[in-house]
Order: sequence, then structure tokens, then C-alpha cells
Amino acid sequence: MEINEQVLEKLDKLSVPKKDALSYLVGLYFNCVASTTSDRVKVQVSMTDIFELTKKGIKWNYSLFGITQEENKWQWVINEYREMFKTINAKRTGPKNSSISRMKKFFSENPDVRKDEVLGATRMYIRNLTSAEYITSAHYFIFKGSGANRVSGLEDWVDKYKTYMAVSNSNSDDITNSMQ
Repeated sequence: MEINEQVLEKLDKLSVPKKDALSYLVGLYFNCVASTTSDRVKVQVSMTDIFELTKKGIKWNYSLFGITQEENKWQWVINEYREMFKTINAKRTGPKNSSISRMKKFFSENPDVRKDEVLGATRMYIRNLTSAEYITSAHYFIFKGSGANRVSGLEDWVDKYKTYMAVSNSNSDDITNSMQ
């Protein structure tokens, strides 16, 4: 794990000693602050706005750890896939973690499906909506339920998308062949 660059920039900006500050921040993150941490370091770090103390505990304004390569690989689920749902109906964006974990499971069960097909199928689903009110939440669109009760809107729409693309490609081949 690497420390988030934004956290390091915040510490640099206020000239907080990095080793002391990071020791304190990691201690806060894992709920085991060293008793030797000075009050001065605690005050300096609190002035960076990296976190806030609330009634429920610590609220992190900046993620302490940077995004790993594995997390970065699935960032498109948040930035592209969920955003499509958000633009139609913000209430249907769905939870990030659930969307990512369901998408990972979807791909593991459907190794022949590609990211561009998922995004194309999702766009097709959204274009065919009659009302934004009735859009499925992003995570439930991937799949909902389990066992015999499991349904996957994404699976259905990927099939429709693949069929549409196959027909579109065969029609364009016909046009090209007839022009020769």
C-alpha cells in the first residue's frame, strides 16, 4: 500500500514532519495511535483537513492510502458505468463497493464479455427506458438475488447488444460488398 499523494501534498503544504505525521495518521486509521505521539504533531496534522473528528468517529476527507492497481483496474465501474445511471436518476447510482464486487463476479462468470460490451449494453438499456423513474439501480442491473431467483439485466442487455452489433456489422459488410 502506498500513501495517497494528496495526503503527502497536504503535509508538505503545512510543513508537517512526514514521518511523525504518517505514524499518527496510520495509527488513527487502524485505531492504535502510539502514546508517544506529541500533541504538536496531532495539532499540525489536524490542521491539514485530511480527516475530521465527528460524533460517529473519524471522517476521512482524503483516502489515506492510494489506489492500488487492482482498484484502479475497476475504477471505470465508478467513473463510467455508475455515472450513466447517475445522469438519468441520481437515486439509482447504487453503492460503489457493491457495484464493483458484482461487476467482478459478472466478469468471472462471463469471461467472453468485454468492458466495451458492458458499457454499450448499458447505454442501450438507458436509451430504451420509458421513464427515468423506473431505471434499475446500477448494482442491481448487474444482478440481483441468488440461486434460482437471480436475475441479471446486464446479461440480457449484453446479449441484445451483441446481437445488434452482429446485425449492424453484417449489414455494413453487405453495403460494402454491394458497392464493389
